[in-house]
Amino acid sequence: TIKEGITKIGASAFSNCTSLETIEFPNSLVSISSYAFENCSSLKKIELKESLETIDVGAFKGCSSIEEMTLPFLGKSRNTTHGYEGVLGYIFGFTHLREDNKSYVESNKYNDIDNISETIDNDILQYACYIYEWYDDYFDDSYYYLSAFYYNIPLTLKKVTVTDQNKIPEAALRGCYFIEEVNFNDEINEIGRFAF
Repeated sequence: TIKEGITKIGASAFSNCTSLETIEFPNSLVSISSYAFENCSSLKKIELKESLETIDVGAFKGCSSIEEMTLPFLGKSRNTTHGYEGVLGYIFGFTHLREDNKSYVESNKYNDIDNISETIDNDILQYACYIYEWYDDYFDDSYYYLSAFYYNIPLTLKKVTVTDQNKIPEAALRGCYFIEEVNFNDEINEIGRFAF
């Protein structure tokens, strides 16, 4: 149990605590830093309170036994409604790849968010592909580049409950076919594109 009054859990604070099976978070907690619980491979259930405002990248990376999560929001914060920080996988960490081959990107530019899933060991790699446009004044030409993010979400995750978010971010749970149950709070008023 983390005592009431604690507002922040620092970077890598509990990393590699492989025997940690349960943890109770206080109502006072506001932020969880990057890799705070990295490789806590025995954790099976996580319940985060609505007081939480931010969860940084990879906070739960390598938590390969998680079966159930209760979160106030998906992604980095409740205000992150799109982009690579707005998906469930953000808190599990990711690999970023950029494709600058113009002919390849031009041929794929209308698939601006494309998600596939690939299993590697016990993790799912949720693939989110974003196309960005850059305008070159010198050549008077538009140039597209592809930015792909591979998120490391454990296949053991079966239930996700979101308690305090008004909008489901775009691509938030896309490709997460292994999750059997998803619950949202009653205040949801918008569902982003490709959310599921």
